[in-house]
Amino acid sequence: MLATECQLPLTAFFLICMILVPLALQLRGRPPAELFASAALIHAVFAIFAITQAHLLALDQQGQGPARLGLFYVLGHIRIPTNLAFVMMICAGITWLQRHFDIMRFPAATKVLFWTFHLSLLVSGTYVANVVMRRGDPVEHVSFVNFLWNLSSLTTAASYGVAWSLIALVGLTIWSAFEFLRSKVFS
Repeated sequence: MLATECQLPLTAFFLICMILVPLALQLRGRPPAELFASAALIHAVFAIFAITQAHLLALDQQGQGPARLGLFYVLGHIRIPTNLAFVMMICAGITWLQRHFDIMRFPAATKVLFWTFHLSLLVSGTYVANVVMRRGDPVEHVSFVNFLWNLSSLTTAASYGVAWSLIALVGLTIWSAFEFLRSKVFS
């Protein structure tokens, strides 16, 4: 019972950390690579907590007949945060290379695209849905259908936000590289 009871506070704590840590770095004027790296680190820490939580849940159910939880359940819990940590770390590496070789021409636009990408990832993922779906049983079935439709619309819009911000980040990286080459070749 311990693992299922701590899931909601852990997810809410994760969402708060995912917003406050990069925001603190942004307010301190840190480069965009640190924003991506902080998000990747928090996703990795959350993956470790998800492994622990799944293991506790599996141990909790050992004495209750056949084991319903196995390797696939544990891997299902860690798949999302580890994939998001991997994507954020790749973005951190690319933006760090741009900064290191003085190729980054638009750091403010990169920070704006980081926030669009980051918040869209959080809303389109299962974290927000996990927090929102814990609101209890619906009073009427009709209101629950509207609620699910609104949640589905929100996650779909956030998924489009993820796609467009990632495309814009790649385009901004290519544009910065061409601007760098143009300034070096034609100057």
